[in-house]
Amino acid sequence: MIGLKRLFITLTVLTGLVYSQQSELLLRAEEFSYKSVGGKANPGWNIWSNGFISESFDFPEGGKYNFTIKARGDKAIDTWPAMKVTINDAEIFSSPVDSSEFKDFQFTSVIEKGYCRIKIYFINDYHDKGKKEDRNLHAGQLKIEPAGSGLLPRVLSGAEIEKIQADRKEKLIRKSRDETEIIRKGVLEITVIDKEGRLIKNAVVKVDQSKHEFWFGTSVSTFRLSKHDKAVRDRYLGLLKDNFNSAVHENALKWHSTEKEEGKISYKDVDTILSWCEENNISMRGHCIFWEVEKVVQPWVKNLGREELKQAIIRRATGLTERYRGRISEYDVNNEMMHGSFYKDRLGEEIWKVMFDTAKKGDPDAVLYVNDYDIMTNGFMEEEYVKHIRHLTDMGASVGGIGIQGHFNTAVDAFQVERALNILSKLNLPIKITEFDIDVEDEQVKAEGLEVLYRICFAHPEVKGILMWGFWEGAHWRPRAALFKKDFSPTLSAKMYRKLVFDEWWTKAAGKTDQNGKYSCRAFYGDHQITVTLPDGKTIVREVTMSSKEKNKNLRFTIDN
Repeated sequence: MIGLKRLFITLTVLTGLVYSQQSELLLRAEEFSYKSVGGKANPGWNIWSNGFISESFDFPEGGKYNFTIKARGDKAIDTWPAMKVTINDAEIFSSPVDSSEFKDFQFTSVIEKGYCRIKIYFINDYHDKGKKEDRNLHAGQLKIEPAGSGLLPRVLSGAEIEKIQADRKEKLIRKSRDETEIIRKGVLEITVIDKEGRLIKNAVVKVDQSKHEFWFGTSVSTFRLSKHDKAVRDRYLGLLKDNFNSAVHENALKWHSTEKEEGKISYKDVDTILSWCEENNISMRGHCIFWEVEKVVQPWVKNLGREELKQAIIRRATGLTERYRGRISEYDVNNEMMHGSFYKDRLGEEIWKVMFDTAKKGDPDAVLYVNDYDIMTNGFMEEEYVKHIRHLTDMGASVGGIGIQGHFNTAVDAFQVERALNILSKLNLPIKITEFDIDVEDEQVKAEGLEVLYRICFAHPEVKGILMWGFWEGAHWRPRAALFKKDFSPTLSAKMYRKLVFDEWWTKAAGKTDQNGKYSCRAFYGDHQITVTLPDGKTIVREVTMSSKEKNKNLRFTIDN
């Protein structure tokens, strides 16, 4: 035994690492290096809002380890809080925390040698202030016991965690760059000939992009903008036109905006936004036909009987989709079904299918989306979202797309974003980030978060667009999240956005035709202006669209002498 101890000590000196041979490692929840929103529970940590706590370890060897989490819960609507545990983002344990006193929850897992991040999630938060219902998960401590050699892991320092995460993030960004080149570009080949079919060499060809196929968009609010004079509104619209190729109504299309009182329907603000966007070649999506969260439902809707409510739903979906058929290409049908239950509670889940069916009947060509939040931020909602969407499709609802809200209150977790997209892509449906912003004070964190999310999403084949939830501080629901300040000056985030979209991801190519009259380049999918200048100085300009559906495009420029 003495010899073994000496060997262990020698290894410790050589490696600079200290591993404990004690029987257990104890870590109090309030000491975890990462804690999402929550508060000290004395003892422990009260995890709020479907958040999590996490710690990173260095395991000296692979093998079996025993884990014990001490936790307690507060019930709401007769349901205990639920806890989930992941190791390096793989779920290894879940359980209801079915005790108001601290209780041990035990499990065993095989751990690989080296870096390991353990997360403890609260996955079914519920709070209703009016009904005085508040479900809580109080984490007390984590205990780790080796089931094999007796060597315990060590807790990584903040500096070590930062270096590991930075290295992993750098690899992910490199991979995203490589995949972007494959996924978002095709070969554009141009052949220049005269009217007799003779090939023309040494013609100068320029390719200048004018619009992306991928949706780089924003929400637009007539209400927030109405507080400002015409000069300010014109500057706002100028920024909108210069920076985005797509848009969505922030509030104007919502039922509580178009029909505040029963039967008094107004689409004035909807039409104003839509008409301006059409005039400026900006594609529009519709948000939203219904909203499942009770607090946003109009009083007159809440007062309807069952059959009256069903008929009102049918009228709303029919009237809206028929009115904008061929003009609005997609809709969020029933917003935040995973966080609300107003219509379901009154009419049963079948009403969800009615909503989708009615919208599809009103506009058969419109793509119908689900839309929800917390999907990219906490590490368990993406699986629940998959179950929810599959449940809808099993019911027969014509779900055509997946909307992911992205309202961040902290730095963007690159690995969580990638994980969420990969899990949701199993459904083989188009994905859009429908509501993106980062509400933090640190401008560098905002800019880095934008870069991370845009790079990962643009490199993912199922993602078809990213729409911000506002862009100007003077008309933004979370002003410090805006790209442009109130005086219209750009933030670091705005500069990063333009660097990505209009520089790194923007086709600007030029060259000469070869002896076969051909010039080719790799171009981003979207609209391009092609200018061909012949050796004699004659110039021809053509507008072309290069689609991801066709991958590559071959063009022939015939010169009429």
